[in-house]
Amino acid sequence: MPKGSTGKSKEKFKKYNSLSASMADAIRVMNNNRYKGLFLERSTYGQALALQNGFYASDRRYAKKLSSVAAQYKLQRYDK
Repeated sequence: MPKGSTGKSKEKFKKYNSLSASMADAIRVMNNNRYKGLFLERSTYGQALALQNGFYASDRRYAKKLSSVAAQYKLQRYDK
């Protein structure tokens, strides 16, 4: 689905043979320059927005949704 368009899309997800393979790939992906802003953010919302802007999520409301869940469980108390 083109960036900025609305509607539903069916995305393919990777399948891993082990937890360690999954974690190794996650680390490789997060080391990509497009996620650099993620590690500079200190707030829950800022990190969610950095993920969204890095094209981690196809949902343009990803940051808002993730922040809502964080607020529900009062996870902002861990922001530093």
